[in-house]
Amino acid sequence: MLYTVALDQLLLLDIETTPLTPSLDQLPAELKALWLEKNAKTLPDSDDPAADYFSKAGLTAEFGKIVCISAGFFL
Repeated sequence: MLYTVALDQLLLLDIETTPLTPSLDQLPAELKALWLEKNAKTLPDSDDPAADYFSKAGLTAEFGKIVCISAGFFL
């Protein structure tokens, strides 16, 4: 792993994200249509785009938002 890097030389970043809205039904019509199109292309075997939105939308730039950015370091 990183055995040769001194701990005091590391900067740790953590970014927490969430979907843009709590559910797919609350998205504006234009964004909902785009999500359904994206979901059909990336997860063609999926039966529930609403569940996919809840679990995956926070990881995309178009359908997610950043909630928290944390930084850490060792002394």
